[in-house]
Amino acid sequence: MSQNLSVKRWPQELALEEVMLRKVPFWIHMKGVLLHLSTEVNAKKLASHMGEVIEIEELSLARGFLRARVLVDTDHPLISGCWLPRPGDKESWIRFRYERLQDFCYRCGRIGHVMTECTFEKNRSGAAGFGEWTRMKQPRPL
Repeated sequence: MSQNLSVKRWPQELALEEVMLRKVPFWIHMKGVLLHLSTEVNAKKLASHMGEVIEIEELSLARGFLRARVLVDTDHPLISGCWLPRPGDKESWIRFRYERLQDFCYRCGRIGHVMTECTFEKNRSGAAGFGEWTRMKQPRPL
């Protein structure tokens, strides 16, 4: 099975074995958020489903999606989306798309190998599963 390469600075105060390499920063697009729910609080809440939030892109860029930089744990399957409560006892399914996603398995949802090399059980989390839509190119600057 292939492995994901993660490179980071080696902090002087840590031994090599203490450096956490399994958490990788990704820019993630959150699609399907209603305009009046596109707040910083909701962006942080949604992004925290995927991992530790590093930053939220300026909300005034309004490209039809929210964008956040998140530390994703590569030992676990990616999350394809989550439900966001709306007024009136309704919910919206928010789709997560990952920028520059490499060596990703559409069967189990993990980074580091492709479907033909997968030894994990099929991931059943999320309503939409995984597909080519999971990958996202970096958006053009405005």
